[in-house]
Amino acid sequence: MADRTHEPPVEGSAAEGKEFLYWVAQAARAQRVEAGEDEDTIALIAGTHRRTVTRFEGVVAIPQALDEMVCAYALACGLDDERFIYGAALEMWRKKGRPALPNSRAAQRAASYGERFAAAWKQVRQGQVPPHDEPKQKPTSRERRRGAG
Repeated sequence: MADRTHEPPVEGSAAEGKEFLYWVAQAARAQRVEAGEDEDTIALIAGTHRRTVTRFEGVVAIPQALDEMVCAYALACGLDDERFIYGAALEMWRKKGRPALPNSRAAQRAASYGERFAAAWKQVRQGQVPPHDEPKQKPTSRERRRGAG
């Protein structure tokens, strides 16, 4: 069987913006291979088709019932606790992973927010209050809205 080691998710993949899910799939696969189990065993325990397991391990698709899938891996591999797979995934992410994809929507939103915050903070430090923080006089009663005073 050919080794199907995959690279971390790229823009447009099923796991884009879901870096940790990529590592969960890799950790689950590593545990399965180490235990000498095949994809059919995982599919049988998870109550799904073998192709679903293949797509999960290839990070082509993330199953909706991810916790059940990870539990199936734990049972097939003889692990006492499925959280071992999540822990292994976290370790793999720390060692081999990278931060959010630079072109992902989440990273762009965070960068945009960071730039706005930095600009607003600079104004505050210089003693200027950003325009959106100035108090606004809003009518609080029906009379004010009608213009009576």
